[in-house]
Order: sequence, then C-alpha cells, then structure tokens
Amino acid sequence: MSPVNRSFFAAITSTITAIAGIVVVGIFLAKDSSHEAAIKAASSAPTSWVVTLKHIKPILKDGKVRDNNRTTQRSRNQLSRTNKRDDVRKFIRDTGLRDVDEGTFVVDVAVGFTIDLTAAEAATLRSNPKVDDVDPNDVVNLGNPIHQGNPIHQGNPIHQGDQVPQGDYGVPSSPPSTCGTLSYAVSVAGGPKVPTTDGKRIWIVDSGIQRHPDLVIDDVFSQSFVAGKVWSDDDLGHGTHVAGIAAAKQNESFGCLGVSPGGKVVSIKILDEEGKGSLSDLRKALDHISSVNQENDVVNLSLGKIVGAGCETSRKSIRRAIENLANDKTYVVMAAGNNGGDAGDVWPGCYNGNGPEAGRIITVAALNWNKTCTDYSNYGASTVDWTAVGTMVLSTYVKDSAGEYQYAYMTGTSMATAVISGIVYANGGLPISAGLVKCPATPPGTMPPSPDYKIGKVN
Repeated sequence: MSPVNRSFFAAITSTITAIAGIVVVGIFLAKDSSHEAAIKAASSAPTSWVVTLKHIKPILKDGKVRDNNRTTQRSRNQLSRTNKRDDVRKFIRDTGLRDVDEGTFVVDVAVGFTIDLTAAEAATLRSNPKVDDVDPNDVVNLGNPIHQGNPIHQGNPIHQGDQVPQGDYGVPSSPPSTCGTLSYAVSVAGGPKVPTTDGKRIWIVDSGIQRHPDLVIDDVFSQSFVAGKVWSDDDLGHGTHVAGIAAAKQNESFGCLGVSPGGKVVSIKILDEEGKGSLSDLRKALDHISSVNQENDVVNLSLGKIVGAGCETSRKSIRRAIENLANDKTYVVMAAGNNGGDAGDVWPGCYNGNGPEAGRIITVAALNWNKTCTDYSNYGASTVDWTAVGTMVLSTYVKDSAGEYQYAYMTGTSMATAVISGIVYANGGLPISAGLVKCPATPPGTMPPSPDYKIGKVN
C-alpha cells in the first residue's frame, strides 16, 4: 500500500471497523478503549523505513570501473550512477510511492531509498518481488563506551614510564605503559608497525574526527551525514580517539603512537552530539565509501544496536552493504558491543558473511591490558573473530575550551576494534594470532570449556 492511497485505505478500514463493531462491541466494551485507540494510532502512524531493491544491481556488482585514483574512479562510474538513480525513480513512480527524499538514494554499495510508511504499508512494500527488504530506520549508537577520567593536556604529558591507573576492571592498578611512545594496547598488538599500504585508507565511521597534529586525515573524502555538522565536528571525542588508536603518529615526542602510525584516516561522521545516528545514514556512508574504495581499505564500525535473536539475518539493508563491500575487497571491522553478553545479539557486529566475503568481515571483542577477559565486552564463539586490548586505552582526543590538544583514556570494544583496524591496515590483510584466551575465564577442567578467542597482532 502506498502513501498516495493511504486515505482510501483508511476510509475502507474505518468502514470495516464500524461494521465489525456492531458484532464485537458487547464483548470488548470492558477493555480500556482509550488504550486500544492509542495502540491503533501508533501502529498506523508513518515512521521511517529503509528500502533495499533487488531488481537493480548496485554499481559494485554491475561493471564497476576501477582506477587507482579515487576521484577518477568515482567520476568514471557517474553515468552508471545516474542511470541507476533513474531506475530507482521509475520504481517509485510505478509503485505509487510519494514524498521520497532523493538524498536518501543509494546505488553504489546497494540500491534503495528511505521513506515514511505505516507498518502496514511497509509490509505491503516488502512483499513486492522487486524489493529485497524494508527495514525500520533504527537508531545506531556507540554502544556505551566508557570515558575514564579527565583528558590529558598536551602541556601535561604522561612521560615514558609513568603508570596508567586501570580502574575497576579486575586488573592491577599499575600496568606498564610508555605513553610518549605508545599505549599498552598497541604494544600487546605487536605495534607500532609503519604501514606499507600508503595508498589505502582507514574509514572511521563514527562521531567525526577533529583535526589533530598526531593524525593524518584525508579531508578530500571525509564527509558528514549529520545535518548542520562537518566531518571535523567531533562532538564526543569518540571518533578522534578511535582514529588515534588505529593510526596516530608521534608528534614532537608526545602522544601515543597508534598501531599503524601515520596511516591515512577518513572521517565519516554519522553520529550526533548524543552519539546517535540512523541506519539510513550508515548505509549512505557505506555507499559513499563504496564509490571511492580501493582494495584492502579498512572500514571501522565502532557502533551498533542490540537486536537480539535473529540478529544475523536482520536489517538486510546494512547486511547487504557490508557483504558487498567485503566482496569488493574492503575489510569491515566491527565492535562486538559493551553489554557483557552475547555478541550475536548486536548488529552490525553479529554479521559473519556466508561466502568468500566472510574473511573480510571482522567482529572484535575486548580484553584487559594483561590479555584477560573483561566484564563489559560481548563475546560469542560463532560471532567474534578477534580480540584486542580495549580497557583504558590512551589516545588522541578533542581540544579543550582553550584550543589545546588533548589525550584521553577510554574503555570499550570500540577501542579494541580500532586496534584490529590498525593491524589490518598495517598488514594489508588479516591479523596474525598472538595466542588464545578463554572467555569467560574458568578453572581448568570446567565443562563445557569456554571458547578460545584469538588475540590479534601485526605481522
């Protein structure tokens, strides 16, 4: 059912309801009619839905022209992009849909759009043989990363050899740290390793990346999908922190080296000042990346949403985009989530892939500095591919009110994900294993034994 016909169907529904009421009013009169009316009104109110089409192939599956120059690559596929957008418009016209914002169109990584529909209209559209799926336009967020203490100003650095307090995560209060050189998360990962993939990029899909002397940011392809914001508006410091873990370079003997120091990062801002974004904006961000991606690029997704049972088969709009990017030889590295539960309940980290692309779809859980399990990270043997230190990681942060550069400790699977992204970028491929860890930790002989998880390391 399309919005253009909504009033007609509403009239029919009202008539049927009135007739049916003659029969059932005596049975249901005792119920809270105002509550039922509220439920009915809510179910019939239009909400935002993300539509994925299957009768039109995305550009990356339909003769994508490649070029070592990213700008040229995007330009050489522009005619195909224009034609496919025309095909989307035709589908919208033929289906009788109205008020579709063409700014929501995607055609590179997948083909579709976003539209306001009632639940009934969404179900009808989903049954169209040309439609792959119609997903609710969910809110995505950071998964509750934990900010540890006050940021550290550049004028007050932690010198090499100073100890980093670890808080309440069951680890010693004074683990080794050599900030001024590198953080312990990087050390456990075998870093730093100067990247050999100079032409590649780490795409940080997050809250933005503020300009920082320790970061090499590709500002040509950085982009914001948040209204009224630019890509360098990091309202939370999260994206700047993640970028530093993956690729910060040492700036005048200060700061903490990332896993792959000096690696080029791209800021893709989809999260607002509350750490929230939408499924639609995430797909548009992946579509933008797909238009200019190169083999062995890395996409870092330190975000997600709890879905629960059936997570891996849900939200086809994002699952298809991730699978297609991976098939296009781009690595997608995702956080397992910070709920202390099952990583299989949180998307997009619950996605594994079912074909040759599966090896490039990576879900990351977090460890403490001494390579033990955390109490906050999600785990799951069928979902988690790699682990890395995510507890109390020191990295780049946004400026203070006086404009001074800062560094901060943050904890979460977001941080561990950034470590693995840095490793993949530095290696030009998957991590190697630095050993195994059982999570949750159990005494020897416990049955059934806890699963073994690989600890990621650079070559």
